[in-house]
Amino acid sequence: MNNQYYEKTTIRAFVDIIWFPMRFFGLLYGILFLALFLKVDYEEHANFINAIGPPAVEFLSYYLGWFLEFPTVIYGALVFAFWFFFYWIYTIHGLFISACVILYHILNSILQVYPIF
Repeated sequence: MNNQYYEKTTIRAFVDIIWFPMRFFGLLYGILFLALFLKVDYEEHANFINAIGPPAVEFLSYYLGWFLEFPTVIYGALVFAFWFFFYWIYTIHGLFISACVILYHILNSILQVYPIF
């Protein structure tokens, strides 16, 4: 009986001390990163990537096509990785939100090439 109680309290302590703060700070940093990505000028980052990028950047951007430009892929992958490992781990809802963020970046690059609105 004492062993079962100890296991339950150990798991409860892990959840209270580690899991909830990790989710809270992950949400906080995720919001900060998302605000940073949405506020920064797209052309400025594209010029930065082109300035420091090796020929692999041109290779990838050429073979991925015009609608998946390289900065969009980088930002989408960073947001997805950050949310998946720090806040959204083991939650399908988080994967859906991350997919929406990546889709937003892809659609944003498409609308810059073909402005509909």
